[in-house]
Amino acid sequence: MANKKEKHSKKSAFDDPKIMSEFRDYIIAGNTVTEACYLVGAGKSTWYDYVKKHPEYRTKFKRWKHALNARAKLLIAKAIMNDQDVGMATYVLEREQKLEKARADSELTRARAKQIKVQTSLAERQLEQINDTANSVRDSMAELDVETLKKLAHLDDGIDTDASDK
Repeated sequence: MANKKEKHSKKSAFDDPKIMSEFRDYIIAGNTVTEACYLVGAGKSTWYDYVKKHPEYRTKFKRWKHALNARAKLLIAKAIMNDQDVGMATYVLEREQKLEKARADSELTRARAKQIKVQTSLAERQLEQINDTANSVRDSMAELDVETLKKLAHLDDGIDTDASDK
């Protein structure tokens, strides 16, 4: 029983404000949980156990992951608005244009893939119909005797095919 109490009362490395602050900074800087835990000297499972006991850190963690990009965008926006930095404004517009092109290319690729999938499905169904027809013809031909097959082979002998076109 004493071991269980000791285990539950044991403090996590993340209870230390200094470690938590360093961990947060590493996450904000773009590190993964594994990397940030390694850098603060804690195990990855220690972080996940801590989050289970303190679910509010799930939301904080999500905010930390987006903080760097949000701050960078804010600084760029301020540089453009306050300093009227034409170079920065041009950079932002070019970057946004590249992102929009990438999104459009991605959408086009998805549409093409969908089209290919539909065409493939249609071709598979047509092939299945052709195979069914071929099997049906083969089965019906198998039922014919040799004499009937000979008559069928000479069925168009003596027919003037040019006359039938007129």
